[in-house]
Amino acid sequence: MILRRDPAYLAIPKPYGRLCALQIEGVCTRNATTWDAIIPLAKGGMHTLDNMQPACRECNSSKGDRFIDEL
Repeated sequence: MILRRDPAYLAIPKPYGRLCALQIEGVCTRNATTWDAIIPLAKGGMHTLDNMQPACRECNSSKGDRFIDEL
């Protein structure tokens, strides 16, 4: 499990340039201010670096505990 203060966790947005990785049409503000679990925690996803991506609050809320292809 990775902690939110861990330097590796804080480095996640670098490949995205602080842009939202989800970019849900009609919802996205593009400014990543939250973290999204690629495999939702409610569906067995873990708090690990390879399961985290930056997301804007609006996209993250819209996605909820679904996979991106379920939207």
